[in-house]
Amino acid sequence: MDEVLLLTIILAAVVLANILARHVTKIPLPFFLIFLGILLAGLPVYKNFHLDPSTFALAIIAPMLFNEAQNSSRLWIGRSISNILSLAVGLVLVSVLIVGTGLHLIYPVLPIALAFSLLAIVTPTDASAVNSIFEANPIAEEQAGILQHESLFNDAAGIVLFDMALTAFISGTFSMELAVWTFLWEFLGGLLFGSAIGVVIVSARLFLIRYNDDTPLIMVLIQLLTPFLVYLLAEKMAFSGILAVVAAGLVQGSERDKLRLTSSRMQLVTSNVWEIVSGMLSGTVFVLLGLSLPEVITAMHVSANPNFGVYRLIALGLFIYFLKGIIRLVWTRYLLKRRVKTNHEWRDSMVMALSGANGTITLSLAFSMPNMVNGQPFAFRGPLIFLAAVVILT
Repeated sequence: MDEVLLLTIILAAVVLANILARHVTKIPLPFFLIFLGILLAGLPVYKNFHLDPSTFALAIIAPMLFNEAQNSSRLWIGRSISNILSLAVGLVLVSVLIVGTGLHLIYPVLPIALAFSLLAIVTPTDASAVNSIFEANPIAEEQAGILQHESLFNDAAGIVLFDMALTAFISGTFSMELAVWTFLWEFLGGLLFGSAIGVVIVSARLFLIRYNDDTPLIMVLIQLLTPFLVYLLAEKMAFSGILAVVAAGLVQGSERDKLRLTSSRMQLVTSNVWEIVSGMLSGTVFVLLGLSLPEVITAMHVSANPNFGVYRLIALGLFIYFLKGIIRLVWTRYLLKRRVKTNHEWRDSMVMALSGANGTITLSLAFSMPNMVNGQPFAFRGPLIFLAAVVILT
């Protein structure tokens, strides 16, 4: 019952934060959510509450990425695939290696495997955060299209790298051959498996439409269940559940024309439901950050390890943000193909660099770090969550 009560309070906080953000437009919505989470941390119902980290990937990351994928433009993906893969895979891998190594050198207390894990989750951009920037600061269509679709694919690449680095830390061993094989198995296997399941589900929906069983209740519930079903099946097959969800979402979006045979009322219901679900999930993550921050900061203050000081971690978070920003700036200046030539390429690259914001997915992955490692409390979990929060807020 305590968990149900806490969830109810969190959802009420999400509602209140959205109301405040509508009237105080100068302050971004995530800051209201985090602030209310900090206030809620004093409630007795929150004491001894621990959310299973694995539930984050299933309950929050999977449906959010599925929704982003099904709303993506296949035309833009096909037209800008080289740029998207360059940013989503090449830039992520280079940033993880360079910034992760630099972080380990200036902060040797953090094992290099964990440094890579942290960079794997703070390097990929977040589609929701990127879109929120565009709403207040519109940019060129080409830049906006690349950034929005980069943020879909680099989440998947970052998650695979995050899993590999975390596994290497927990096991204490690393094999390049095994890592490459695991990456290909999870990456390609997840894409193919998710695409296949997505086709089956879309075919089932078309079958229901043909026999007039396409009521909003049936069709919307099938769509809401899809990311959970795809994720769980993919994980059972040792594929990347997140990549499978992304692939299924892309298939769902590509079949949208066929599904237009359904009523406009059903389409409107589906759109509204996903908007509410997405806003609820992203809001919940930021409230949970606010709920966790007091505990994380207190634990670092009372820790016997002086390296976990709050000010030191803030400085490290800023170092991560600016170094990966510089790499992104140089990468977008020299390694992206531009269809439209301009006389201010450095300015355009600066816009691309600063628009690569982090958000919900980064935070969700930070929370998905284990509480226990090899039977012992994971001492780095709090500091890593705090570092991820610094990068997001910056």
